Amino acid sequence: MTETGVTQFKKALKKIKARKFRKAIELFEKTLNGNIEHQSIVLPETRVKINEWEFLDQISQCEKEIQNGSESFNAYYALVLLFKITDNHERRKKYLEKAISMDEEQAKAWREIGEVYLHQGKMKKALKHFFQAATLDAHDPLAYEGMALSYFYLDDPMNAITPLRKAIELDPDNPILLHRLAYVLTELGKLEEAKEHIIKCLKIDDSKIPYWDTYACILFLEENYREALEVFEKILSQNPKDSEVSWDILTQVYKVFGMHARAKITRNKLDFT
Repeated sequence: MTETGVTQFKKALKKIKARKFRKAIELFEKTLNGNIEHQSIVLPETRVKINEWEFLDQISQCEKEIQNGSESFNAYYALVLLFKITDNHERRKKYLEKAISMDEEQAKAWREIGEVYLHQGKMKKALKHFFQAATLDAHDPLAYEGMALSYFYLDDPMNAITPLRKAIELDPDNPILLHRLAYVLTELGKLEEAKEHIIKCLKIDDSKIPYWDTYACILFLEENYREALEVFEKILSQNPKDSEVSWDILTQVYKVFGMHARAKITRNKLDFT
């Protein structure tokens, strides 16, 4: 029987208390990645979530065990993953800094700090740490993805392209990366290449509404209005979240076909999103 994320998390806590830090790290990584098919620097909403308060005593015991003479990179990194799972980014960052003080050559620790800064919206700091991670490990697609996202959120999409290409080179069948590159290329008006990447993305995974939304936007910008409308209608039939649909583009598509009532409805949606 497959273990649940909560079961793995409990086992990992026991491994920390037994000072078996490598095994704890392995279990925490399984907890984080067990139900994730494609890796990304941004964890999906479907990942296992653990309420820290339910394990407060055990977590405190783990911290005390390490502080009382078990300090090492792996010990602190186990705590890093623990607090990553519980979404406590401040404590995660605290133990990342301690882990790096033990071993500055560990690329994954630099990448994790970059991820914390990305989560906090501190993009310049995130970029710096992702760059250091990629310098230490040039074969980590997540470090390059992190660099690309940092550039993008710094309103520098042009510089996001190169690290995204590198990430895809390292993980060519990752639809998340393919979609990110297609989205950035669309923003820059490079529609032909954007379309190539989004089509490949959809061949790998056609279940994500944002992927179809990007495809519909590309079709609209190519003035392929009929097909854009068909894709948007397919999206709407799946009851998407408001944030998953480019309502501004859809409004323009409706106007092209004289569907003014529908355009007004989507226009009203825009006013409230």
